[in-house]
Amino acid sequence: MSEEAGLVNQHQPITDVVATAPPTATSPTIRTGPRLVERLVLLLRARADLLVAGSLGLLVFLNYLWTLAPTVLGEDAGRWQARVYVLGTGHPTGYPTYIMLGKLFTYLPVGDVAYRVNLASALYGTAAVVLLYFVCRRFTGIIPAVLASLAFAISRTFWSQAVVAEVYTLHALFLCAALLALLVWKDTREDRYVLLTAFLVGLAMTNHMTSGLLVPCAALLVWLTDWRKLKDWRLIGQAALLLLLGLTPYLYLPVRASMHPPMVYGNPDNLSGFLDVVSGGPYKSAMWTFGLSELPARGAMYWVDLRRQFSVLLLTLSVAGFVWSVRRGRSTAPSIVLVALFAASLIYALEYDIFDIFVYFIPTHLIIAIFLACGIQWLIEISVPHVQGVRRQAVLQGVIPVVLLLLIGYGWQARYDEVDQSDNYSSRMQMEAIASAPAGSVIYDHRSTGVTRYLQYVEGRADHLQIRQVDRSSIRRYLEADLSAGHEVYFLSKHLGYMLRPDYVLYPKSGLFKVLPNEPVELLTANADLAAASEYLKTNQDEGTVVASPYVDLALQRMGSRHKLLPAYTESQLEDPEEIPAELRQQAEDVRWLYSHAAGERTYKILDRYDVSHMVLMKRYPRDLPKTTRIESRVGSGRFRSQPQTYRVAFENESVIVFEVLQ
Repeated sequence: MSEEAGLVNQHQPITDVVATAPPTATSPTIRTGPRLVERLVLLLRARADLLVAGSLGLLVFLNYLWTLAPTVLGEDAGRWQARVYVLGTGHPTGYPTYIMLGKLFTYLPVGDVAYRVNLASALYGTAAVVLLYFVCRRFTGIIPAVLASLAFAISRTFWSQAVVAEVYTLHALFLCAALLALLVWKDTREDRYVLLTAFLVGLAMTNHMTSGLLVPCAALLVWLTDWRKLKDWRLIGQAALLLLLGLTPYLYLPVRASMHPPMVYGNPDNLSGFLDVVSGGPYKSAMWTFGLSELPARGAMYWVDLRRQFSVLLLTLSVAGFVWSVRRGRSTAPSIVLVALFAASLIYALEYDIFDIFVYFIPTHLIIAIFLACGIQWLIEISVPHVQGVRRQAVLQGVIPVVLLLLIGYGWQARYDEVDQSDNYSSRMQMEAIASAPAGSVIYDHRSTGVTRYLQYVEGRADHLQIRQVDRSSIRRYLEADLSAGHEVYFLSKHLGYMLRPDYVLYPKSGLFKVLPNEPVELLTANADLAAASEYLKTNQDEGTVVASPYVDLALQRMGSRHKLLPAYTESQLEDPEEIPAELRQQAEDVRWLYSHAAGERTYKILDRYDVSHMVLMKRYPRDLPKTTRIESRVGSGRFRSQPQTYRVAFENESVIVFEVLQ
C-alpha cells in the first residue's frame, strides 16, 4: 500500500474500515482462485479513494463537458479567449498562470480556440472537485465526501464558471491543493508538506491574489497544531523562499509586455506599472468601500446568493457539521482555520464594490461543502445507533445518502437551464456579422468586448475594418470624423445608443446597428397617413394634451395640430439625463411610464396631471417612404388594447394609431 493510501485509511472513520482477520497457519494449498480474489479485494480496498475520486471526476467532467460553451463568448470570457491565444496580459492583477496554462490548451485538436480555453475551465473545475473530495476525506468517510463534493460541483456559481473561459475554477483548484497539503501536514507532521503548502499558496496568488488569505490561515493551523514550528527559523525561511518561488510566474508580465503583444493591460514592463497591475490598478478604489452600517444589507445579499447554491437543508447540515468537527479533538484546529478562511474571504468580498461580486463567494462555498461532508457524517453517526437490528442499521446507512443524493440531483435539474451554455452561439453570430460588414466600415466597441478582440487577433478576419474602442468622452469626436470621411459606422448593440446625441439614430442592419442621421421629420410631414391622423386630432380634440411617440410628435407639430403635445423621448435618450433639460426630466420619465407599463395607479395620476386626451404611436413603417428614411417603429397597440377601461382605439391606419384616453 502506498504511503498516501495509508494516510487516507489511517484517518477513515470506523464505518469505512473493514477489519480483516489475520491469516491462520495452515498447510499450503494448491487452490489459487480464492487467493486471487482476496488479493483483488485487498487491492480495491487500498485504492478505494483513488477509484472513487476517479469516478467522481469523470461524472463531474462529463456534466461540465455537456454544458460547455461551444465557441467564442462576449465580455470577460471572450477577452480571456483572445488574450490566452496571443499571450497577452490580464487586467489587474495580471493572472499570468491562467494565461500561460491556458495557452497549452489552445494546441488541442478539438473545436475552435475559444472552445479549448472553455475546456480548460472544465478541467480545472473537475480537478478542484476531486481535490475537494480528498480534503473532505480528512474529516469524514467516503460517502459524505462524495456527496459534499457533488453539491459543490453543481453549485450555481462554480458550475457557471466551469463552462466558460474564466479564472475561478483554477482559483478553486489551487485553494483545494493548498488546503489538502496543509491537512496532510497536520496529520503527519512532516515538514515537506508545510513547504509544499507555501509553494502552492505562492502559485495560487499568481492566479488570484485573494489566495494570499491562506498565508495567515496556514500560520494559524501550524500554531494550533504545533506552535513550536513557528520558532523553527530554518523551516520558516525555507517556506518563505518557496512562497517567493511560487510567485515567479509574475515575471511573465514585464517580460511579455516588453515584447509588445496585443492585449497588454497597463505598462507592466516598468516597475511602477507592474506594481499598479499586481496591486489591483483601478480596482483598488472599489476595495473596502462599505461601512459597518452597510454590512447587514451586503450580508443579506450574500444569503440570497447562498440560497442559489445550496438548499436550506444542506446549509443546515453544514452548520451542524462545523459543530460536530469542532467537538472532535483531531478536527478542532482545522475547523477553526477553515472558519477563519471563510470569514476573511467573505468580509473581503462583501467590502468589494463590483457588479460580479458573486464569483468572489466561491471560496466560501468550498468551505461550506467541507462542513457539509462533516454534517452528513454526523447525521449518519447519530441516526444509525438509534435503530435496532443490523439490517435496519444497514438500510438506514443507505437511505440517508440516497435521500441526500436525490436532493442534490434536484438542485442539478433546477440549475441546469440557468447554467447550460452548450447552445450559446450568440457571440459567434455577432462576430460573423462584424466580419461581413462592408470593407472600410468602422465598428464601435465599448469596453473591449471579447468578440472584436477574438475576430482581430485569433481569427484575423478584421483587416477590412476599423475597430475603435469608444466611450462617452470620445465617441462624438470619432463619430464626426468617421462620418465626414464617408465611413459606415456600426455599433455592436443598440444599448450603446445612449452615447449618441439625439441627431443620430441606430438602425438595425445584418446583426449590427448602423449609425444614421436622425432626419425623418421633413419626409414624415408629407406622409398622407400622418396627415390623416393630424386631421383627426384637429377635428376631435380641442383641449387637453396629446402624447405621441418619437418623431410622430414632431411631424404633428409641423402639420399644425391645435393641441398641446407632450414631448416623447426614446429610452436611449432617457438613459442620458444630460440630453434632456432638467425641467423636463420628470415629464420624460412620466411619458416612458405610460409607454412601458400597463394601466395602474401611477398611470391615472400621470394622465390627470397632464390632462392627456389622446396617445399617438407609430405603428409600422409607412410603405411610401423612401428607403433612405429611417424612423423608429414603436408598436404598442396590443398593450393599449388590453386596457379597454383606460384606452380606446379612435383612429388607425397603416402607419399610426391614435388612442383616446377614457376619463
